[in-house]
Amino acid sequence: MKPDRLLDLFCELARIESPSRREALMAKRCKAELEGLGFTVRFDDSAERTGSDTGNLIAFRAGSVPGAVALCGHMDTVRPCKGIEPVVEGGVIRSAKVLASTGGVRVCCNASFVMNGGTITDIHNEGQTDAGPVLVYAGNTLLGKGAASFTMNGGVIENNTNYRGGGVHVTGKEYTYRASMEMNGGIIRNNTCNGFQSAKNYASGGGGGIYISGNAQVVMNDGKIVGNTVNGGQGGGVCTIDGYYNTFSGGPNSPGAWPIEQYAQYYPAAFTMNGGEISGNSAIKGDTEADAATGGGVYIASNCVTLRGGCIENNYAEQQGGGVYIGSIPYSMRIYNAVITGNSATLLGGGIWACPTGDTEAFVTNGAAIFDNAAEGAGDDVVSVKTAGQDYVLTLADRMLSGGRVDWYADGALADGDDAMGQPAPDAPRYDAASEAEPLAQIQNSTEPYALKAVASEEAKALANACGALFIRGNRSERGGGIGSNGGVVMGESDKAYSLTVTKAWADAEEALQTSVTVYLKVGDSVLDAVVLNAENGWTAAFTGLPDPSSLADGLAYSVAENPVPAFFEPILSEPSLDEETKTITITLTNRYIPHGDLTVSKIISGSAADAAEAFPFAVVLDDETIELMLRQGATTGGTELIARLLKLKFQQLPIGKLCMLVDLVVIITYSLTFRQLTQVLYSIAMLYILTFL
Repeated sequence: MKPDRLLDLFCELARIESPSRREALMAKRCKAELEGLGFTVRFDDSAERTGSDTGNLIAFRAGSVPGAVALCGHMDTVRPCKGIEPVVEGGVIRSAKVLASTGGVRVCCNASFVMNGGTITDIHNEGQTDAGPVLVYAGNTLLGKGAASFTMNGGVIENNTNYRGGGVHVTGKEYTYRASMEMNGGIIRNNTCNGFQSAKNYASGGGGGIYISGNAQVVMNDGKIVGNTVNGGQGGGVCTIDGYYNTFSGGPNSPGAWPIEQYAQYYPAAFTMNGGEISGNSAIKGDTEADAATGGGVYIASNCVTLRGGCIENNYAEQQGGGVYIGSIPYSMRIYNAVITGNSATLLGGGIWACPTGDTEAFVTNGAAIFDNAAEGAGDDVVSVKTAGQDYVLTLADRMLSGGRVDWYADGALADGDDAMGQPAPDAPRYDAASEAEPLAQIQNSTEPYALKAVASEEAKALANACGALFIRGNRSERGGGIGSNGGVVMGESDKAYSLTVTKAWADAEEALQTSVTVYLKVGDSVLDAVVLNAENGWTAAFTGLPDPSSLADGLAYSVAENPVPAFFEPILSEPSLDEETKTITITLTNRYIPHGDLTVSKIISGSAADAAEAFPFAVVLDDETIELMLRQGATTGGTELIARLLKLKFQQLPIGKLCMLVDLVVIITYSLTFRQLTQVLYSIAMLYILTFL
């Protein structure tokens, strides 16, 4: 065997264009090679029946030993197969360029590809469409008919370049067959997509890690999409394009345009993130001046993107949406149980920036916590830009994820006029914690522009961090460090806000003892905001706008706590009562009065035979509860009020007041007359009271 000759022959055959039913050139070359090796070659008559330009090639050569060996193979090659130029580098054979609808691994025609390990690397495409290091292709064309699926459980896809889909390209060409991918592990890293200037226009790159288009869906349960880059395009980590604007060029206002909900049934370009990590990806302009550097982590041009869990962090977009960007109407993204924090913008909206088109809505149940973001121009946490004639709204709940209260304050402002739209007002004051500014009233379905700062307690932030499933943090851009939107953003579930009503009841307490009390809302062990209960409000108040109790993290429930508890009262909490119809939780907090007083017990020793040093045990029985005590010489029991409170006993029948004083006086006089040591007796009594207190 001569390896060099085999390598040359392989490259020669790879250059021959031989798609199915057009294998005549390949058959001719194979016939010549086999005849040169001493085979007798003929063709059968199958061409007429198959519609091919050649029949099956059959070669025979007599052997020198008994028996027969049959070898069978294809002469056709997978489309596209025109213009293939093999390159040999270090013992590896690859094409000099990736052709349209090809890749390092091409999955099509009802095939499934499962990747548990290994590496796919150094595959480079200079602008061919529907190509990629891993191409998952579903359609009904000469390039492939049927569905296709890819499951990534492990392995690495790295250091590749492409036009769209630097690591993986998942595309469905028509509604009958769907392309799908499930990512359960592995790493897609350090891949690059490059946009380019064509003869007619600029072609944006997209999806440095994964590109999803048409009738396709991707579910990410785990794994990492890290360190990928798009130069002159969108979606440094993940890009979704459903093709709606290619079908209806004017968008939803085009004549005959389908509602997006209907279109998405056939061409969803769906992305669901349940876990994993999308981090350190970038979307930059590169060498072009095109408006294409958005969605550092995820870019969305689809109505079927849902983010439920995982981390989108430390991504960068040169223009909008460092973590996530929604490209336009009619698209809306849905996110649940999110913590949006630590993001930054060099201009507007460190947490969220919303363009004049599309609604931005944050609901309390399974919603989001937005806090501690930063913007250099205005609106550390949220900016919503509005223009005249637009009816898109901003809604922000007054409680964050898991129920902690958040107040929204003005933080700078937006410049007036169409020429200055999307710019901060230069002289508008920023939020100052030392100022006496009041938080804004409820922001519900508002069409007003806002630049906002979120202010919440550290306890509320900690609770949100502990209960969050999706974290969008540490991302950067010019506008919308965490999330930028030219479409819609829906956080949580609407119409699921509850209230908790707490009522104070007094038991066995005179009206004069019933004082105002402060009651705190608790979620698990976290102590949140407070209400004051008093006679003026009928001893009743409510915590409003709370998440659905069934949405709280495992083991957490609503409760209340009174602090401080009035002296000589014991608080008793009722079990919460839930009314699903009115979405109301009711708790009664009863303060029961504990009567209190002192008890003094003395032992008098008389007679010459008495042993003054002997200890005398005795018991006090109160309401069937017994206290066992031991009395020694010179001792009295005192401080009964303290003992009663520590042991939680009932002392309704104890002698108090003057009776206690009289008993103590009798003890002192008796000891003084018997032992003539008044000083020692007084010292013993004082020490006993001190020890009892300790």
